[in-house]
Amino acid sequence: MADLIFGPRWSNRSALGWLLRVNRLPHYGSAAAFCRQFGGGCWSGPVSPSMISRWETGRIAVPYLAVRRYEELLGIPPGGLTSLVNALGRYAMVDASVPSILRAPTPRADARRATLDALVEKACSRDAMSGDEWDRLTTAISATPDLLLVPSSCWRTVTDRLLTEMLVATDIGWTQRFEGFHRLLGHPVGARHAIASCADLARDPTNQAPFETVSILDASRHPDANAHLLRQVAEPTSDATRYAALTACVRKLRYGHFGPAERRRLATQCRLLVTGDSGPADAALLAAHLLAEMGAGRASATAPVPPVAGAVRRATGTTPAAAARAVLCRRVLGTVVSRMPEGQTASGDAMLRAAVAELLFSPVADRRFQALWMLRSTPYGAHLCAALCAELRSPAVRGDAGLATAMVSALRMHTGPAERALLSEVAVAAGTPAPVVVAAVGVLGDTTGRSTEGLAPVLAFHVSRWLDTGAPVHRAAVDRVVYGLGMAMDEPALRRVRDDPRLSASSREAARWWLNLPGHLRSNG
Repeated sequence: MADLIFGPRWSNRSALGWLLRVNRLPHYGSAAAFCRQFGGGCWSGPVSPSMISRWETGRIAVPYLAVRRYEELLGIPPGGLTSLVNALGRYAMVDASVPSILRAPTPRADARRATLDALVEKACSRDAMSGDEWDRLTTAISATPDLLLVPSSCWRTVTDRLLTEMLVATDIGWTQRFEGFHRLLGHPVGARHAIASCADLARDPTNQAPFETVSILDASRHPDANAHLLRQVAEPTSDATRYAALTACVRKLRYGHFGPAERRRLATQCRLLVTGDSGPADAALLAAHLLAEMGAGRASATAPVPPVAGAVRRATGTTPAAAARAVLCRRVLGTVVSRMPEGQTASGDAMLRAAVAELLFSPVADRRFQALWMLRSTPYGAHLCAALCAELRSPAVRGDAGLATAMVSALRMHTGPAERALLSEVAVAAGTPAPVVVAAVGVLGDTTGRSTEGLAPVLAFHVSRWLDTGAPVHRAAVDRVVYGLGMAMDEPALRRVRDDPRLSASSREAARWWLNLPGHLRSNG
């Protein structure tokens, strides 16, 4: 677990180089063959096989336009690599004031002013905004540190809208908006407005994306961001907002965002979570991780161990558990490599090994999320999902709530027919741990696209069980199905949920939230 994707060993540069290499190999087996095609398109600079090799090994920085040329030659949609790398790389930056890893050439002052005039007006209207337009607008804003918007309320209109669009976007549309919102968090004027947008939406109990709303504040060292996160740890809107706040604190601790008094407040709340006898185990596990990071979590080996604390100790790594994790990783990696065509992977790919370990075993949700987005953008993604599906057919694996939940969640990176069939099975299987069921329903909902036909039997099953038993797992599963219906904007199904008096208030409120979302915020372009 020492091999972290964007941690001490792996720099942003080496991770970017790895992404370029593994995406090139299926199309061009050698750097020389690729070099012969590289000139042209958006690239007018010099290029040689040795330069490509140095880009792909992280020995020299890769220019923005060179990555755009990779997109052109490899058939990747514009922004597919550039926006992804910027989004992933944010996690290794001290705060949002640090410029993006890959930056388009800075426009002249007159062109920047024209962009601001046109796109601020558009963002404040009910016209749809594309991801590319948000990219250009936030680039222009970040290049204008003393920007004055008139009236000043335009700032909140822009930050509120971009945050909401980010929460309901997918794929490239999401990465472009994610990077754009970070630019606003790092802006001398816009930061406090962006933070206020997050804080207000996080306090809304009907918000359907609480994790992203709160956790994105890990990028800001502004006192308002610190105060909001600590408030959500101590007095959360929901379990989800508290978990998101704890997740954000991992990065904020690493980069010294908290002062001594704030660290003491955080440590106090983490001790309460770890030593309490109630509350979500995932929050307790993350609190234990934070205490270890602060050096504040050491307790006597003979002290009584309350139930949640006992679960944390069992989950955080005895030697047998670590050995079992290593065996599982080797087995999964062996399956992935064996399925790859010859010449498209290197034996002992250290970055792949580190990413899979993060994906399955990191206690920090952001780390798992980083690994997922990185792997889904490579040729490994589909083969890795096939390997995980094979593992999940084992009763022993499926019965391990923590491991199975991580594996099921990882299937977001590629959901073909085989993956969807397994998810549908797990979502209604008797005896499956509740977190695994909810995760399976969530992945089905997140990846349903525009067709929600496959969600209908899952919804019917959990509605029936909820009405019969009132068990929380079935209510949570219904809520996750509603999220999928919302992402697909299946308005007839959402109206049926909203108007069904038998369902829980949370399910009906969720459907109402999606139905009330203005259409111009859902362009995702």
